[in-house]
Amino acid sequence: MQVFQVLQDAGRSIVDAARKHGVSPATIHRWKSKYNGMTLSELKRLKALEEKNARLKRIVTQQVLDIELLKELNSKNGKPSHTQALSAYLTNKAGLPKVELPVYSTASDDTTLGKF
Repeated sequence: MQVFQVLQDAGRSIVDAARKHGVSPATIHRWKSKYNGMTLSELKRLKALEEKNARLKRIVTQQVLDIELLKELNSKNGKPSHTQALSAYLTNKAGLPKVELPVYSTASDDTTLGKF
């Protein structure tokens, strides 16, 4: 990993290591405070855990969006204008890319969801 190599080089001179690897000395100081004393295998494990955590956060965010959408559909009888407004609100709130929502049946006598 590049961070590991930079930290090994920074043992001698942080300024020289920063110049050699094209990062700022402040970045090396930040890496040293976060990763100092870790072995390469520990650093790889930490990176894998951070990636898994990010993936799980995306899954949880999607679940929250789904739950909020279903709540809105339930309370507003599935009117498309409300779901579009909800999508825009949640997209802005969560910082997620805009997602096209399915269109549901709005017939008053139809209590089932329409086709996507």
